[in-house]
This record gives sequence, structure tokens and C-alpha cells, in this order.
Amino acid sequence: MHFHHFDLDSSAYLKVNSIVRKDVPLAPSGNGVWRQSEQKIFGAEQNTSMDYQIRSKSPLPNDAVVYFTNQYGDAIPFFSTPIGGLPQDHYKSQQKQFTKEDLEKEGLNKK
Repeated sequence: MHFHHFDLDSSAYLKVNSIVRKDVPLAPSGNGVWRQSEQKIFGAEQNTSMDYQIRSKSPLPNDAVVYFTNQYGDAIPFFSTPIGGLPQDHYKSQQKQFTKEDLEKEGLNKK
């Protein structure tokens, strides 16, 4: 997937999130300059949504242009609210699930 942007005046933070990416920064375009960022789509990301965030560093208004294209150069529609919600992390937890018997052994099961 390609993310194209124009005239961000280097006054914005850009980042991408997905089910396997967390706050990956992208370089903003300069004043009157086009920039393109390419993100490879991992297997787990196929058929899911991605979250691109553009946050201003400046309180001043700035008209900018952004659009997305697929691997064939075709424009991809995007939405202000992702269909299916924001990407959810799929990180593994190291926590152990205790059974009722485990709690009783440890004297932690209050009756």
C-alpha cells in the first residue's frame, strides 16, 4: 500500500497502526512537496483495517492532500471511522489463568 501526501510543511506527525504494527512513524512531506510512503501488507493484516494518523505540530491551519493506492496504483477509499473499528493489537500475554482449584490451594478463594 502506498500513502501519498503533499504540502504537510513538515508540520505534522504521521504514524500507522494495524493489528501487527504499533505507532510506526512516517516522514511528512515538506512545503509544496509530494512524498510517498510504502507499507508492505503482512499476512495478518490482509482483510483488516489500518489506522493512519496525521497530527499537527502547529496550531496554524495547513491545507494538505493525502491519498492511498494499492500495489496496482489504484486509489483506495478511506473512511474517517474505520469499518470494524480501530485495529486491535494481537500481542501475546504472559499471564496465567488460574482455576478455582489453584486459588483454593493458595488460600485466595474467599467463600
